[in-house]
Amino acid sequence: MDKVYIGNRSFFLGIIPPSTLAILTEKIKGLTIPDPDSEGKTDIGDAILFILTAVFGGDEEKALEVGQELAQTEIDNVRVEQLCDAIELIRKKLEG
Repeated sequence: MDKVYIGNRSFFLGIIPPSTLAILTEKIKGLTIPDPDSEGKTDIGDAILFILTAVFGGDEEKALEVGQELAQTEIDNVRVEQLCDAIELIRKKLEG
């Protein structure tokens, strides 16, 4: 199992089952690496939701629940580099 980090929290990312593969494959099509906007802020919500969907085996409801919790507690600690590393790890797992 691999470990991914979102802020100060760590999550284990195991094997991605076929049932999750379809969900993640569809989500990854529209996913881009977050870039800062004109105010220097970055919208990382989609990236976090994608990562959590992979962590929770395609359970989008659980991913959203944990994502909302992270938005309350960890948002200031999340680094874009963490998200990029986690997304790259998921991509490698999707490619097999």
